[in-house]
Order: sequence, then C-alpha cells, then structure tokens
Amino acid sequence: MLNTYLSDAKLAIEQRLPHLLHERHEYLQSVNHWGLDLADSLVEFTGRGKMIRGALVLLGASLYGRPHDEVTLDAAAAMELLQSFLLIHDDIMDEDLQRRGAPSVHARYMEQGSSEGYEHTEHLGLSLGICAGDVSAFLALDILSSLDFEPAALRTLVSLVTREIISVGVAQMNDVSFGFHPSEVVPHDIREVYRYKTGRYTFSLPLSMGAILAGADETACLRLNEIGEYMGIVFQIKDDEIGLYESGEDIGKSPGSDVRENKKTLYRAYLVEAANDNERTRLSTIFGNRQLDEEDLHYIRSLMESHGVRERLDAEMDDLTDKARRLIESLDGVNTETRAVLLELLSYNRARRR
Repeated sequence: MLNTYLSDAKLAIEQRLPHLLHERHEYLQSVNHWGLDLADSLVEFTGRGKMIRGALVLLGASLYGRPHDEVTLDAAAAMELLQSFLLIHDDIMDEDLQRRGAPSVHARYMEQGSSEGYEHTEHLGLSLGICAGDVSAFLALDILSSLDFEPAALRTLVSLVTREIISVGVAQMNDVSFGFHPSEVVPHDIREVYRYKTGRYTFSLPLSMGAILAGADETACLRLNEIGEYMGIVFQIKDDEIGLYESGEDIGKSPGSDVRENKKTLYRAYLVEAANDNERTRLSTIFGNRQLDEEDLHYIRSLMESHGVRERLDAEMDDLTDKARRLIESLDGVNTETRAVLLELLSYNRARRR
C-alpha cells in the first residue's frame, strides 16, 4: 500500500510541476536566457527525487479528508522545489559533484561554463548554483502564495513554511560549524540539528501543510508536528547507521562518508563518550581522515559493537517509533486508509536499509 501511494503521488506531482513552471516561463525568459534554462533544469532535477515530502503534503491532506486536487498538488510541487533549493545548496556546502546519479547543479554549471568558454569555471558553477537554489526557493513561495485557498488559512500556511525553512537554515549553520570545530558535540545539540533539519522539515512541515489545506484544526497540526519530529529523528539516526554499516553499492555512496567528512553524529558522540583514552587517541586520527581505509572503518564498527553504541541507538529508535505509533493511532477523525499508509511509512522508516 505504501509503495503504491508514494509512486502514485510522485507521478501526480511530476505531471503538475512542469505546468507550474511553464506558467512562469515567460517571466523567467524575459529576464535573460538563464531563466528559461533554469526552469527546465529544475523540472528535471526535482523529478529525479523520490518526492517523499511532496507525497507527505498529499498524505496530510488525505488524512483529514481532502483528496488530491489542484491546490494540494500545487502545494506538494512547491514542497519539492523547496527540497531542490536545499539540495542544491547542500551539494555546494558538501562539495558534492554528484546528486541522484547525475552531476549536481553547480557541477553542471561548471561543465557548461567550460564548454562555453567562461573563465574561473569552478567559481562560476558555485555562484550559479547558489542563484539556482535561491530561485527554486522563491518559485516555491510564489506557487504557495498563489494557491486558490481561503486567505487567512493561506497566510497561516505560508507563515508556517517560511518559519520552518528559516529553522532549517539556522540548524544547518550549526551542522556545518560542528564539522569545522575540533571539539566534540554533546548529544543534545546533535538531536536539535536532527529535529530541525530532518524531523520538522521532512515530516512535520509537509504533513501539517496538507492538514491545513484540508481544514484541520491547530490541535491536529500540533499532533502531526510531534509525530513528524519523532519520525525525523529516527530517519536521521537510521541514515547515519546506513552510512556506517551498509555497502557502497546498496546506498549509492562509499561507506564511512560521515567519518571521512568529520560529521558529528550520535553514533560518533556515543562512541567517543564510551571509549577509553587509547581508543579516543586512535579515533582522533580516523574521524576527518579523507583517506579512511577498510581497516579503520572496521575498527570503528567493532568499537560500536563492543561499547554497545549500536544497541543504545537501536533502543532510542524503537522508543521514538513507538511514541509516534501511539500518536498516529490516537489521531481523531482521520481517514483510516491514510492512517494505515502513515503507519506503514513509520515501520519502513525504522527498518529501511537504504
């Protein structure tokens, strides 16, 4: 049921997004040639994603009785353009030249600059990538502010979106700065990054957007916010686990990338906390080492097991998942089939391997 729901939602959003950007082609083209090219690029780039967040907008609306229609699909498409904005900027900050099996947006601009005779193409690509991400964000807000929806509720919706994106940006500043500082980060601060960058943005925001469009009250939205935070923290811990333990072929990137990039994850925080002095000394030479080898990765995995770090985080994920499940089951006045989809997503979120 979950796979069918997500694939149907993705198809519907994919079909709607080109129409929304086509409506804005004339304006974009009137500015300069970059505008028209960017609209087409955003359709292609956004379409390569799974569109989970857009699907959650539709799911939030469906929970409270509003079927897929032009308004909910437009909001879902806007959510995916916001996701594209964040991914484009993430790739610049992380110096990633690949995204979704193809060149990242700034890397594509580097290639285009080289082929068209521009100078300083690396800086050109980074600069144009920042611009592209900005435009994607404001296209999303333009779409949202144009929804055919009751004005007061629409103001509530747009205000919610802007506040959450502000929170993502500030949380990202913390996440980025953690990687550049030699000191360890306390688990509470790491959880706050998970809460705002993943929990509230990936789950709470789209679910609440859909619920608002369906006329749900503030109490319902607060409940969805809480569910989303629990699911998002589990999602991020699981992401960290997958990056540490799964093979590169399964996850589409080399295992141990968080170790190489000196990411301050809960796995790392708990490991450093539990390690003895000799182990900490060796760990300090491994975290942030771009030449990480299989022996070093095996050492970290072994310590995770011997110090009970993985077991501890498994228990945390189980607890958060149980809390979310109880809240979902207690939701009043919701569509039972859609509730079942959300519960299935909750289970998948905990068990996924990629």
